[in-house]
Amino acid sequence: RASLARVNVVRLALAFVVSLRLHTRICYSGYMRGVIDGETKRMVDVDRLRLRGLLTRTEFEEMNDLVPIYNEPHVTKGAALLTEEAIEDILEQPLDAEYEVDTTPDMRQPSAVLMKLRLEIMKHTNEPYGIKDRFAKDVMQFCTALGILFEYITMVITTPIPFPYVHLCKFLLLCYLISMPMTIIDTNGFFTGVILSGGVALS
Repeated sequence: RASLARVNVVRLALAFVVSLRLHTRICYSGYMRGVIDGETKRMVDVDRLRLRGLLTRTEFEEMNDLVPIYNEPHVTKGAALLTEEAIEDILEQPLDAEYEVDTTPDMRQPSAVLMKLRLEIMKHTNEPYGIKDRFAKDVMQFCTALGILFEYITMVITTPIPFPYVHLCKFLLLCYLISMPMTIIDTNGFFTGVILSGGVALS
């Protein structure tokens, strides 16, 4: 039972990483504009298949319902076991040019996976084969940090950049590049004076 508890914690932690990657794929165009293209949908399906390999069938169905894409067939077609032939059929199926995404505020998939991870840790806290209380506190704090990072990532992706600010950055960069030759010191060499300065300006 100790090994099973550790396996569950590790696989849910990996599922959170895959779910976060799936979320970032559809976050910008999907949650902001309400539509994703066919290529993004295919990559989302790849991440869903990875999740299916990490989660049980019941857990996957719960998590899959939190991907708000309209009018799409079930990604695993209800298969209890994913074989190589089934995976190839799923990835080779024709896709539409665009898919509509529900932009209604709801629990996102990474938050749900993180909640399951917390429940798994709490379920095995202070059991003879589980996680000691003094160690569970640190793991729970790490889960809290992951939740905060998830919110920051979502905020960065979904916050549009003001159009005047973009033009201001372009104008200031142009002014810097025009004035840069007048500030180059010959003794520093070509790499330090030109390439390194230009790289810093464009970064």
